[in-house]
Amino acid sequence: MKHKILYVEDNLVFRNQVQKRLEAQGWEVIVASDGKEAMDKFQAEQGNFEVAVLDVELPGGYNGWQVAEYITKRNSVVSLIFFSSHHEVADYERGYDHGARRYLPKVQDVDDLIVWVRNCLREDNGCMCNLGNGIVYDTEKRALYAGGKWEVLGDVDGKILSILCQNQNQIVDMNWMIESVWGSANLSKEMQIRKSVFYLREFLKNTLVEIRTEHNKGYRLVKLQENS
Repeated sequence: MKHKILYVEDNLVFRNQVQKRLEAQGWEVIVASDGKEAMDKFQAEQGNFEVAVLDVELPGGYNGWQVAEYITKRNSVVSLIFFSSHHEVADYERGYDHGARRYLPKVQDVDDLIVWVRNCLREDNGCMCNLGNGIVYDTEKRALYAGGKWEVLGDVDGKILSILCQNQNQIVDMNWMIESVWGSANLSKEMQIRKSVFYLREFLKNTLVEIRTEHNKGYRLVKLQENS
């Protein structure tokens, strides 16, 4: 049985684009163009959805916040994701107050939305890190998904990439990384870290992220621009 997703978006062109991307993952996508239609379709399907992707500003007399309230009162296990052009701090806070698993601004790539929908659908609720170009890394299973296949990394390489993904855009201190991988600070492991980072850089060359060296500090995983 296909996973069923409710997608609510009033912009026809954007809605069709995102719907096609979601359906390409093998999911059944029920779309609605306004708040009232979203509630009607939710009722017609007897609330049988696993994920609801909601815009905030909607016609039809009901906004995304109200649709979220309607859904959670009838089926509290539906995972909510807000995907909206509103991205002020107050919007994020309000989204999470309404039970959102994730609040994504539309300025982000649709790949990010796909990753979070997939994350919501996973029974073990593992952490999926979007590396771009359709490549995803599971930080718990330490497995890379690319070209329709999963590849499990070695223990050390997998742990290092998981740490970097979980701290994306932040400097990860070398000593802290060593302690996280081996359980204790051991400077003799520094060369092994360097070798793993060298390997991972080659491994990630087809993605939109790269590992940067922060001199005398550690490493940082950063997302590249599409045209870089």
